[in-house]
Amino acid sequence: MIINRKSDRIVVEFGVGENVVTAFFVPLTVGTKAALSARVAPFVKFAGKDSASIQAKFFKSDGSLDLDTPEKQQEFQEIMQCKTDIEIFTRETVRETLREIRGLKDNDGQGYQVVLGADGKPTDDSLDEIMSCDELVSGVIRIGQMMLHGVPREGQIMDPVSGEPIPGILVKKSLKGRLN
Repeated sequence: MIINRKSDRIVVEFGVGENVVTAFFVPLTVGTKAALSARVAPFVKFAGKDSASIQAKFFKSDGSLDLDTPEKQQEFQEIMQCKTDIEIFTRETVRETLREIRGLKDNDGQGYQVVLGADGKPTDDSLDEIMSCDELVSGVIRIGQMMLHGVPREGQIMDPVSGEPIPGILVKKSLKGRLN
């Protein structure tokens, strides 16, 4: 059995071949897990609903909104708030877990560095930059959210629905202590 300390870094590689980016994550504390998990509760009631069924309920065939009853208006407001809650949850999960990325370059060809605030967590600007990187964001979010259930162990990350390995996401050995 392995225990991870708060100062450990979980090393995850994203991509394949020459396009590998290495990200370093930290384990979550019990308090942080509880706070993040509490954010999930409001949108659990929408679990399993797909975009098509939601659109069919609230949009006419011409694409205009169909909120003709108070019930539809209320449910639509709940869905819109849920979308906001999911975005906040996702952002906070990444903020609490991600600490460094190696292998990214900015538009000038310089190595990208995550900027950490005084609290040791990525700043809002760094989060915006990371979350706008289409090739990286879904993997970073997936690993961050997996940390709610414990530190992912070394090896390929599996898709929870298909049970198949997710290409381009590989958890490497955890590192003791802080990185330089």
